[in-house]
Amino acid sequence: MPTQSPLALIADYWHLLTSLHLRAVVILGGIVLAYALVHLSLRLADRKKAIPAGLIRAVRWFFVLILIYAAERLVLSTLDDRLVDTPLFVAKTLAWWLCIKNVLDGVYADLYLTRIKKRAVNHYVIDLIKFIVLLVLAAGALTGFFHIEVSSVLTSSAILTAVIGFSMQDTIGSIFSGFLLQIEKPFDVGDWIKVDELTGRVLEINWRYTTIETAKNDAIHIPNNAICKKDLVNYNRPIPEVCVELTIPVPFGVPPVRVKTLLAEVLAACPLVTLNPGPVIRFRHIEESRLIYKIFFYVRKYEEQFRAIDELHASVWYAFKAQGIELPLPGREVRLTRVRTAEPDLAPTEHLAALPLFAGLTEPALALITRIAAPVVFEPGRVIVKAGATSTSLFVVVSGRVAVRRGEAVLAEIGPGGVFGEMALLTGEPRKADVVALEPCQCLEIDREAFRLVLGRHPQISENVNAVFRERVAKNQPDLPREEQNHAELSLLALFRKIFG
Repeated sequence: MPTQSPLALIADYWHLLTSLHLRAVVILGGIVLAYALVHLSLRLADRKKAIPAGLIRAVRWFFVLILIYAAERLVLSTLDDRLVDTPLFVAKTLAWWLCIKNVLDGVYADLYLTRIKKRAVNHYVIDLIKFIVLLVLAAGALTGFFHIEVSSVLTSSAILTAVIGFSMQDTIGSIFSGFLLQIEKPFDVGDWIKVDELTGRVLEINWRYTTIETAKNDAIHIPNNAICKKDLVNYNRPIPEVCVELTIPVPFGVPPVRVKTLLAEVLAACPLVTLNPGPVIRFRHIEESRLIYKIFFYVRKYEEQFRAIDELHASVWYAFKAQGIELPLPGREVRLTRVRTAEPDLAPTEHLAALPLFAGLTEPALALITRIAAPVVFEPGRVIVKAGATSTSLFVVVSGRVAVRRGEAVLAEIGPGGVFGEMALLTGEPRKADVVALEPCQCLEIDREAFRLVLGRHPQISENVNAVFRERVAKNQPDLPREEQNHAELSLLALFRKIFG
């Protein structure tokens, strides 16, 4: 067999190496080109609709994995394994971990659960999967790289494991309790729960603790083993509606049928009280100086109960005031009288009759408004209403004058018979300007619950509300076309209906 010359041998090796590298460059270049196209597509889609950043990272590391395995097969297999074995193993392990981590965070949690299923992310399950993946990768590293049997490591570390377990028994107990909470699921993220004396909405269920947010916006971390040991109340199960209890004291002389009728009217007028399940009114017991009634009603969300309690208490006061029923104090009642010099009798029905909002009401209806309205007195210089405030009272000037200001500019002065604050009452919009008393001023204050009572008894006021909105839009936006003015009126009317039904 003829011996090949050194030059021919070098040429043959160069030809083989060149053909191998050319094939590798084509395949690896194709992988890089495919990644660039997919990445560009995701970026273009991100402009139209938000794409999770974790999804983009997951795709990136997926292509890195493909690139590493392709490079190992096409290029690195021709080199000395002792030179590339260690870096290649580290690179594959790291790429696998980053790919799985971003698939869990970006694809499963952010895209599938949050955006598609519209569900809260359970980080406990995701962290558990990550922990298992880390254990598998660590076991693979011990076996494939360090050539250490995992079973021998576990056997030799039994004593160390016992010592660590004894010293961290509370932490380990919380971890296992969290695992049991995930299996039994007595509550989910977003539920309102009560653990012992702590009440809040569940924000997160972690390995060691569960985080709740109280009604005061405080975050409290409760160890999972403490939850398993204490009494647990879930306000969102078995039904999502939350039951609220109110106590109403009533004088002896008022018949129960009359009290229950008034309370039923108040509950029916409150939009926060659900119809199904419906409210229940009970005559609970008799005390020394009063009768006690209990109201049980439901709200759609736990956090709505505080606003519902406020509205119902105010509505009950106005309803009883309109019927001449005085809420009794516990124990014996002692009444003291004194001469009032600063606040004369305020029953100016003639002022109310002149207002567009109450136009057409009968004298008894106007008398009802003056009876349930609150008479207030303001000294000169007192800021009655401040711009940007969210208060919802209407004020009728009985005597004195007030100035409507925006900054230092005086927009208008209002005297006896004038009114201000009607838009805040009817639509709930913030105050647009300051109102300051120019001299000793006496007003009637009508808040939302008082107006709701009057509106319920005299629905014709709704027509007056339309007229008020029409006048206000024409005054504030006179240059708008009629169609746009109609649209503005309908927007104000929608706010009114949202508040008063």
